Amino acid sequence: MVERLWELFEELLEVILSSMAKHGFVDLLEFEYIKGLFEDLLLHNQLKALEKAG
Repeated sequence: MVERLWELFEELLEVILSSMAKHGFVDLLEFEYIKGLFEDLLLHNQLKALEKAG
């Protein structure tokens, strides 16, 4: 799970950096999509941790 979070975070950074380098701006649709995946996975991971703790 942590590995997948890190991969999504790296993808998010790659979108930002490559878009800035190529166009001078960020592809917001791609950024929002990957950001959403990252946030969903992070939230899911936090909920699992709370279930285990409770």
